[in-house]
Amino acid sequence: MKTKLNILCALVISLIIASFVSGYFYFQVGLNEADRDAGVYKDAEVQPVTDVITVSMLPQPDKNIALKMTNEVTGKEVNVWPVELIVEKEDAQPASFTYNLVNGIITFLCLIAMVVAVFTFIGFIMRVNKGSIFDSTNITYLRVCGFCLLFFGITDILVGCYESWYEGQLFQLANFKNSPLPNLDITCPILGLISLVVGQVFAMAKKMQEEQELTI
Repeated sequence: MKTKLNILCALVISLIIASFVSGYFYFQVGLNEADRDAGVYKDAEVQPVTDVITVSMLPQPDKNIALKMTNEVTGKEVNVWPVELIVEKEDAQPASFTYNLVNGIITFLCLIAMVVAVFTFIGFIMRVNKGSIFDSTNITYLRVCGFCLLFFGITDILVGCYESWYEGQLFQLANFKNSPLPNLDITCPILGLISLVVGQVFAMAKKMQEEQELTI
C-alpha cells in the first residue's frame, strides 16, 4: 500500500519539477545576455542567442493562409500554422531597471513557492508513511503546498498574458492573432486545487474522528 502511494507521489513531484524544464532555454538566453554585456562574446565567430521574445499566436480560422515549410521525411512542402515562435528583437534594447527588478522579485517569489510546495509535499508523504494521517500537521502541509502551487500557477498565467500583450507591440504575423493560450500551463493550478481539496477532506475526516472519540 505504501509502495503504491510513494510511486504516485514520486510521479507528482516529477510533474512539478518537469514544469521547470521548459524554462532552461530562457535561462540560458539570460546568461548569454549577461555574458554579452560583459564582452565575453565580442570576438566569437558564432554569437549566442540573445535578445529574443517568445510569441504565442493562433491562426485566424476564416483565412486559410498558411506558412510553407519542407517536410524532411517526404521532401514535400506542407502548410503549417505555428502557435509559438522565438523571435529575435529588431532593435536590441536593454530592459529598464524597474522591469528587471519586478521580474527578479516575481521569479524569486515563484521559486520560493515551488521549493516550499515540494518540501511540504515530501513532509506530508513522510508523515503518512510513519502512520500519521488525519492530523493538523498534514492538513497544514497540504494547504501550504496547495496555496504555493496556486500562487506559482496563477502568477505564471498572469505573466504570460502580460508578455503576450507586450510581444504584440513588437511582432505580429499576418493572419495570426497573438494569444497567450498556446503557451499557458495549468498543471500547477490544478495540482494546487487538488492539494487544497485533499487538505479539506483530511480536515473533515479529522473533525469526524474527534467527534466519534468524544461520543465514545
